[in-house]
Amino acid sequence: MFELFSAPPSEYLREIDRCVPHWSIEFSPESHDQAVRNAQEGEADYSTEAMEAMIAEALRLRCERFDVFFMIGLPGQTLESVRGTIDYCEHLFRLGDRRLSCYISPMGPFLDPQPRLRGARALRLPPVRPDARGAPPVAGAADLGAHPQLRDAVDDAPRARGRDL
Repeated sequence: MFELFSAPPSEYLREIDRCVPHWSIEFSPESHDQAVRNAQEGEADYSTEAMEAMIAEALRLRCERFDVFFMIGLPGQTLESVRGTIDYCEHLFRLGDRRLSCYISPMGPFLDPQPRLRGARALRLPPVRPDARGAPPVAGAADLGAHPQLRDAVDDAPRARGRDL
């Protein structure tokens, strides 16, 4: 498994294919939206077109699995951008290759030092209780089942988009 954070040239993928008989890629663009990617890293060093060319080339070769990871809750991301990411995953699935998988998950834990500047509001949540076995909670973990307000804030966009499908 090769984990990539930038789109390498085709020669790089061909060299992997030549040297490694069974391989897969995990790629984390975080967002389909170039402006959101640029907000994370200054200036992302690859375009969406370069990313798609890399995916196509890897799947043309012997890549056994290609996983693409997106996040929700990134700086500069809006509800429309999240919905656009879901649409973009559909676009990738239209390539028709079962080796390709897309994952979308919330970014966390994240504490913004100036949430009001970005239109966020603080959620007042009760502390997470020990689990049924009495084990203490994982530091920083949130029990989404016990906190519907947080659960809704985290996953409202994908659920809303799912209802549209």
